[in-house]
Amino acid sequence: MSGPPRILHVDTGRELRGGQRQLALLAAGLDAAGCEQAVALPPGSPLAARLPSSPRLRVIELPLRGEWSLAAVRGLRAALKGGLDLVHAHTAHAVTPGHWARRGLGAPLVAHRRVDFPLRRHPLARLKRRWPDLWIAVSQGARARLLLDGVPDARITVVPSALDPAQLAAPVAGPDPREELDIPAGALLVGTVGNLAPHKGHAVLLEALAALDRPDARLLVAGDGPLRGELARRAGELGLAGRVHWLGHRDDPGRLLRALDLFIFPSLSGEGSPAALKEALALGVPVLASDLPAHREIGLEAADLAPAGDAPALAAAVAARLSDLPAARRRAADLRALADRFSPARLVEDTLAAYARLAPAR
Repeated sequence: MSGPPRILHVDTGRELRGGQRQLALLAAGLDAAGCEQAVALPPGSPLAARLPSSPRLRVIELPLRGEWSLAAVRGLRAALKGGLDLVHAHTAHAVTPGHWARRGLGAPLVAHRRVDFPLRRHPLARLKRRWPDLWIAVSQGARARLLLDGVPDARITVVPSALDPAQLAAPVAGPDPREELDIPAGALLVGTVGNLAPHKGHAVLLEALAALDRPDARLLVAGDGPLRGELARRAGELGLAGRVHWLGHRDDPGRLLRALDLFIFPSLSGEGSPAALKEALALGVPVLASDLPAHREIGLEAADLAPAGDAPALAAAVAARLSDLPAARRRAADLRALADRFSPARLVEDTLAAYARLAPAR
């Protein structure tokens, strides 16, 4: 292949979550590398505002609803015929329209896998696992899951997700979270960041906080999702209503993380290469995570982990760290270097290497 690849990205998400942030990072890096790109999104996607403004990149709004949309396939096909080489599906629902749009045009299809959940078993899902010419898994754990689901090893490559330096930069203005939330100066702050979904383990974290003999500890929960109301009710039942602060979506993770005495990531399953955990490591914040393969792959060890789904064990681990914060901070300083492996430059370099395996000669 002569010259940089020309990529059609497809993302069906209607929220700005981790996968969309990763696409924004990747698109900016590929633009700097001279790649022509189009990004197909649903109308009103918040990702559009995060993409670089460049003559080499255009946004295409298409009715990307579910698996099937003839209008979406036509729009994608027109973009490919306009001079793009390769389709990169960034969500599971993007694979089907991406596949049918590229049929007969010689454009390879790349599918991104950001979680280690099993692939679905219905007939369409069985077809979809065969359609991509290459799967990009964000971790060895996600790769292993694809292998178990029948994807050939030769069609999988691992590209870890990256940290966003802009997300971690200290904001110029804005209140300290303690002032913003009117938290007493002597309170200990523990916190977590993530979608409020069952597999993220927030219910276990609430149980652990209730079992913790530290009435001076406050929990900050950043993120939103389908379980917010249920979790808030559960916090009330556990007597935690005044000690849990539901922050919703935040655009200032750096400020929030820096305020914490301990970052807790209690996921039960499904993690690929969690950005929030890596962001805490990069900032030197003490961390405690559930013992999952994805968290060990980042570089965490037994001392940094608690059994997934075990509220009493999590409470004991939190108590141990809060009782000796100087030691927790020393450990955080030792772990900080782990984040250096997840740079945007590496994300772009590894993705370009993946594209080079497939992109047709021009």
